Amino acid sequence: MKKILIYLIMLLFGPVFSINTVYAIGDRTAEINAYRKKIQSSEILTRIDAAKEITDSGLTDPELFDIINDILLKIYNSKTADKDHIEEITWLCKALASSGNSKYKKTLQEIYNNSNNTKVQDTALQNFNLVDYYALRNKEIAEKKYFDPDMPPEIIRAINMITSENISIKRDGARRIYRSKNVEEKVYDIVNEQLLQLYDKDPEDTNLIETTVWFCKVLASSGLPKYKPTLAEIADKTLNKELQKQAEQSIKKLSASQ
Repeated sequence: MKKILIYLIMLLFGPVFSINTVYAIGDRTAEINAYRKKIQSSEILTRIDAAKEITDSGLTDPELFDIINDILLKIYNSKTADKDHIEEITWLCKALASSGNSKYKKTLQEIYNNSNNTKVQDTALQNFNLVDYYALRNKEIAEKKYFDPDMPPEIIRAINMITSENISIKRDGARRIYRSKNVEEKVYDIVNEQLLQLYDKDPEDTNLIETTVWFCKVLASSGLPKYKPTLAEIADKTLNKELQKQAEQSIKKLSASQ
């Protein structure tokens, strides 16, 4: 009943009524419970897959991350000659950092200081330094600035990211969309708008160029020729060779898909 009421309000008031007042991006309890089960699986590959998915999820649930924290503290110095085990520790470190919760820095610091494996130490340090970034990213993901009742919540979260003021969050949002399936045309339209705003700001900014390269890849993956003019403009006007090359490759990919 509540969802029906929300939808009727949106129909009546359209863009005047913002998501901030009528909608929150989904109850994720079932998703969290599924991850809690997977991260405690007896199968190591299941646990690794869960850690990968959690890292990209934007979740912040403390009970879920407390479980990850406890697992890491128990296993980070065991079986460090086992390739799969090291991969699991690596992804658990990434998942823990993705919580954006500074209390887990203590664990990552402990692993860096005390691990008997240099790869694990390096991973712990890298992710120690990413906790604050993830805190910002998670806030952006959870923003209530965009709403479409017909669009999956994960795509809405990706749109929140590509419209962020933070260039690294924009890049990660573009990567999400690039990896997604069944993306609606309106999402590509937003990517197109963002790309036109970004591409000529600073040809020497490495983060900016990497982000715009990903935006070009997203438009190429759309299979829609309507984005060729944007890519042609970039190929013609950008002063950055890497971005120019990607725009040209993206035009070719769109042409080949017709």
